[in-house]
Amino acid sequence: MKNQDLCVLQIAEMGGDAQIALTLKQSTHSWHTCNRMREALKMLRRHKPRIVIADYHYQRNFSMQRSNLDALFSTIAQLPDKPILILLSLAEDRPHLEQACAGPLGQLQPDIVEVPLSPEGLRRVKKRLQTCRH
Repeated sequence: MKNQDLCVLQIAEMGGDAQIALTLKQSTHSWHTCNRMREALKMLRRHKPRIVIADYHYQRNFSMQRSNLDALFSTIAQLPDKPILILLSLAEDRPHLEQACAGPLGQLQPDIVEVPLSPEGLRRVKKRLQTCRH
């Protein structure tokens, strides 16, 4: 894969969403799925995808880290060209995600979609994918 030829990076550390996986497989976009954050961060820096889709999981038991995406948020904040960020969240985790995004990521204006995906949520994801042209 050449630098900057990746349209969508999906980070599915905990399995991801089946509807999104199917949507990506059926699309004509270049995409890659990572199951580990370290691999995802490397892909993000190297290939600079236009869209990042990531599962958000609030960590209730850890004091050092608010979520599984803290490292992703930090890396994106350092990038000159910020990708469109689509975050998938359980309904009960959404307030924590909105709080995390109000900080340094406020300028990113991530699209938060609750899982399991509703028909409207899937339409929103597909609409964002249409903005990715390669």
